Amino acid sequence: MRSILAAALLACLAAAPPAAAQASTKAEPATIDIVFNPPTDAPMRYRVARDRAARTSRPGMSASWVEELRFTKAGDGFIAHWRMEATSLPPEMRAPGIAPMIAPFTGEPIAFDLDAEGTVLRVRDWPAAQARILAAVDAAGQLIPAADRDKVMPQVRAMFTGLTAETAPSALLRNVEPLFGGGGLSMHVGEEISTPIEQPVPLLGGSVAMDVTITLSAAEPGRTATLTSRSDYDPDSFKRLLTQLADRFTPAEKAARTQELEQMLPEMLLSETGTTLIDLPSGMPLRYENRRIATIDGKTVPVESLALTWLR
Repeated sequence: MRSILAAALLACLAAAPPAAAQASTKAEPATIDIVFNPPTDAPMRYRVARDRAARTSRPGMSASWVEELRFTKAGDGFIAHWRMEATSLPPEMRAPGIAPMIAPFTGEPIAFDLDAEGTVLRVRDWPAAQARILAAVDAAGQLIPAADRDKVMPQVRAMFTGLTAETAPSALLRNVEPLFGGGGLSMHVGEEISTPIEQPVPLLGGSVAMDVTITLSAAEPGRTATLTSRSDYDPDSFKRLLTQLADRFTPAEKAARTQELEQMLPEMLLSETGTTLIDLPSGMPLRYENRRIATIDGKTVPVESLALTWLR
């Protein structure tokens, strides 16, 4: 059960975009400027590859598929139109119990407002998108036994009814969130920036604090820049999220689950390392790789990895 509860929380966490630190950092005069300038009115396709380590309670997972973005200009910012490419989905994502939940994201693209630096601000028409998602949740619920449906589906529904236009992007764009918000960063090769950030976990209605260090490790001016990052999660902040996870259970289960969570992995430390190869003319990642690990009782174990590749 301890592994199941940890996995449920980790599944809600999105990989932190390396550029997320730039908003609160004043770098020295830079030799490399990253400007968010994506191609507009043409689809951009990224291959998403996720690998999840096996646990005693569940098998490992390795899957890849394609997600599509199309940008349009809107005043000083942009609109991003996003969807998953249905024909690219692996068999496990087409299974009867999973397919209904993915269906809202494979048809008509969902639109997001972005600022000039590519930071996602909100879902453009969240009531319509939310209605599509809730309809899919209800359809998926009809495929499981009534006893389990009555117990599980209210919690699943609550995750999405609790989202707003501003908090929904981190949940919907979980796989490709590292592609956004890279504009406005100016650094010279070898420069390092460190800053604390709050990573939203919208499906749990909270956030987790982390310390992020970003280094511009290499650059070809006018062509590419390579950023490396390390993110260390604050243990107390992570524990608060575990408590919020316990709040999803029914009152009869909550006390026992809360006690279990408090005893669970008291020495657990979570961290991530990432590398981003940025195409400087567009400010978009050509390749993004992130690895999340946990240190439990002094032992380091893999959690999951994410890779994004621009299919040019």
